[in-house]
Formats: sequence, structure tokens, C-alpha cells
Amino acid sequence: MPTVLILGASVAGLPIAHALLKNNTSSSNKTKVILVNPSRDFFWMIAAPRILTKPAAFRAEQYLIPIEPGFSGYPKEEFEFVHGAARAVDFPAKTVSVALSAPASEADGPAARTIEYGYDHLVLATGSTTPSSIATPTESGGHAVLYPFKPPPPSTSPSPPPTSLGDLIATAQSRISQAKRIVIGGAGPIGLETAGELADLPHKPSITLISAAARVLPGSTEGASRSAETQLASKGVYVITRRKVVGYSPEEGVVRLDNGETLSTDVYIPTTGVLPNTSYLPAGVLDEKGWVNVDEELRVRGVENVYAAGDITSYPARLAQRAGEQAGIVAHNLVVEIGGGGAAAGKRKRFAPGRAMMVVPIGAAGGTGELWFGWVPFVWLVRLVKGRDFFIAKAKSLVYS
Repeated sequence: MPTVLILGASVAGLPIAHALLKNNTSSSNKTKVILVNPSRDFFWMIAAPRILTKPAAFRAEQYLIPIEPGFSGYPKEEFEFVHGAARAVDFPAKTVSVALSAPASEADGPAARTIEYGYDHLVLATGSTTPSSIATPTESGGHAVLYPFKPPPPSTSPSPPPTSLGDLIATAQSRISQAKRIVIGGAGPIGLETAGELADLPHKPSITLISAAARVLPGSTEGASRSAETQLASKGVYVITRRKVVGYSPEEGVVRLDNGETLSTDVYIPTTGVLPNTSYLPAGVLDEKGWVNVDEELRVRGVENVYAAGDITSYPARLAQRAGEQAGIVAHNLVVEIGGGGAAAGKRKRFAPGRAMMVVPIGAAGGTGELWFGWVPFVWLVRLVKGRDFFIAKAKSLVYS
């Protein structure tokens, strides 16, 4: 029985695991799936702007879903969940070194925390993280509060024990609920969604949104940007364009801009882009920015029997929608490959990037975005599609697919 080792259990890794295991029920070529993830819970990141800003909007069990119960229906010999994080990959030897999140027992000590797993096929789906999810030291020797739009990257140190994602979220929620002044660095979709949610809060904090570009949502059409700017202004959000944040001191409560200006704030939330979770991979499979180089079939270039899907790949449209598409392609190609028909013409699938559509809620009742042929959706449509609940009902179905 060939082993498929999947690193990462989020919007790409979960559906791949389920697809392979479901294929076992109808195929004579059965596969063992080993799923590795730093957390026992799946985090519905799509709803993070509302989760962090409006604690009463959802219950924790709606956005933090235990992973293992979702796979309890499969035979035990066909599935294994590993609570840990990849530390190194040896492609020639087909092994992955995994740091377990806890030793088997206290007597085992730290040495028992790292185990090597062999594989026949490997899937890289460890995704990305955000600057606001990474612990950065402050001038006083502590750490700034995290705003986890995505799970923090796994710690490379066995101690102290990592803070749970649920605790990080609760701390961020508490800090935001007490803030009178909030600065958001970055005016992409996450920055806009966060600003819109904050503007709805009953205590009406002062909100400043900073864009390094000449407009907000610089990656979208000008129509989408104009709509967003109008709605933000109506909500009292102050927008600064053509400026970058170059420093933040939580002790002083000061954000520093690239023109020398400073902004006083109680909370600073960086939403500028995403960072690849690829520190465990050799440089030879990465591009100059640290993303995994893949071909059209989502195979990792330069190595055998290794695929990648989701944010971790070098394709720039890092959206949940795209991760889901890539997961379907990787799962299909693995089934074909394991079944022995990988070379047959027409059987394998390819990923076509194209231009991604998106909707960006700006508060519970507002929003903008870009759909077919650059069309900017009506505000009511954004609310209907995403603004009401950020697709929260889909979170559990992804784990229990």
C-alpha cells in the first residue's frame, strides 16, 4: 500500500486527504494517507476579520474544527493524523523529519519530539502566514499582540509551549475591544475587510487604513477601489495612500511612516501580504521569494513524486477558491499516478491560473470586489454571497467532507 504524506491540513490538504481515502473505497490500489498539521484544529481563516473584531459573531466551535474526528470513518490502517510540523525534507531518501507537538510521555523528553516519516508520494500544503501572525519582540523584551488572520508558523523551539490558536484569538479580541485608536497597515482585501468590521463596532474606534499604493485594493479594477473608498469614508475610516509603515512601537503606541510622520494608536494590525511556510524545504525547490515552484500539473519542479497545492505554490492568486481548485487537481493526478495510468494521454489534469474573482465585505452590510470581466458587484450581492457570515457554514464540511 503506497503512502501519501500530506503536510498541512487546511483548505488544500484536507480535501486532498479525503479524496484519496474516498478513492480507496472503489479502487483495488489502496493508499495510506498520513496527514501532518501543527494544530489539532482547522481554522476557518476566511472569517478571520470578523472573528478577531466581533467575538460574539461566531462560536469558537464554528471556526476551530477538530481535525481527527472528521476522518474517523476511514479504516485505521488507511489513515494517520500526526500532530506536528515538518522540519526538513530529504527528497532522495523520500523522508520528512516531523517535530511532534508533544512527546509521547514526559519520560521521553525533547528527543522524542522528532520523527522521520517515509513516503511514496508527498504533498506540500503548508500554506502561508501573515505578518500579524508572527511573534515579534518589542523594545521591552516582550512580544507584540498577534492578530492571527492565519495560524502562526510552528515554533522551532520545543519550549516554552506554544500558545493555542484559540488563546491568541481571544487575546486579540480583547485588545481590539478596548482600543480607541486602530491603525491598519495594508489596503488589500484583508485590510479592507478588517477596517469595515471595526467600523461597525459599538464603541466606534478611530480607524486609519494605510495603503502603499495610490488607491486601496490596488490589485483590482479602479471601479472596485472607488467603491471601497466611498464606503470606507461613509463609515468614518481615514485612508492614507502612497505611504508605507516602517516601524511600530507598542510601548509608545506609535506607528512610523516612510515620510517621517508618526501616528498614535492603541492597536496596530499589519495586513500587508502573506509569507510562505516553507522554512523546512531546500532552496532548490523554491523561487526567489520562497514559494514552491510547480508545473501545470502542480508537481514540484526538479523532484519526483512530490506535489504542492494552495498558498505555498508560486502561483500568485492565493485565495481559498484557488486552493480548492488546486486540491482537486492534485488529488486527481495522484489517483491516476498511483493507479498506474499517469502516462496515459488525457487522464491527468492541469491548473489554469486565470484571473481570480473575489468579493470583499466592508462591514456586515457593505462591500465591493471583482467578478466576471472586471464587473464590480452590487453591495447587496457582496452581503448575500459573503458578508452575512463569511461562509462559516462551510468550515465543518471541509473537515468532514
